[in-house]
Amino acid sequence: MISSLTCYDIIHKALRVTGVVGLGDAVDPLVSQEALMLLNGLRAEWSLNVKNYKKYEQTYTATGNEQFITLGMNGLVPGDIPVRPNDITNITIINGTPNAANNNWALPIFPYADYRNITVQNIYAVPQAAYIDNEYPLMNIYLYPGMSSGWSIRVIGSSYMTDYENISDPFIDPPEYFTALYLGLALKLAPLYGSQLSEGVVQQAASAIKHIKHHMLITRLGVLPNNLNGHSGAINFMSGMVV
Repeated sequence: MISSLTCYDIIHKALRVTGVVGLGDAVDPLVSQEALMLLNGLRAEWSLNVKNYKKYEQTYTATGNEQFITLGMNGLVPGDIPVRPNDITNITIINGTPNAANNNWALPIFPYADYRNITVQNIYAVPQAAYIDNEYPLMNIYLYPGMSSGWSIRVIGSSYMTDYENISDPFIDPPEYFTALYLGLALKLAPLYGSQLSEGVVQQAASAIKHIKHHMLITRLGVLPNNLNGHSGAINFMSGMVV
């Protein structure tokens, strides 16, 4: 049943919680548009942490020697990868095109400031490290050495959750997000309409998102890298690995 709902159902349910509409009432178009804007704002906030379920995976093949690639849109002008991530967790360099059975190397990721500390930057070979510059609207990934023509890069991380464009849009989130979305939206709408939500509603909203956050955190846990040299047979308590 939840999978057949629309964005309007989220908005109507949230407005019911705030007392703006009752069961069976229609939502004023201006009210629904304001609620739609706040709903997309809420989902944009959730894109930045463990409430986000949407992964990001994009590739780009160099057409010439490139020190860096761009991700996102600068107005109507696309970057090398038109879709901007909100977070990058892995970067892989590929010997050839992504769809061919070629070698893949995972690159360590460092801050952009570290790239500017490199004495000679204008060299091109097999990249050994990636440096992320989180500018907006275009995010930049600098490579050292730079990437040569014909090589490809794969960027993996988290993507922004897709906006609802109209109140009639089908519900596009996982079903377990419905309760968290309408209760979270109700908390955003209440101050605009002078509504004082009860402590019980606040607790329900916190409880609804708590289980989602826990689930997303567990599914994204990885093994901590062991950066210690040598193999003494001891266990690094930070990584749980033999050192």
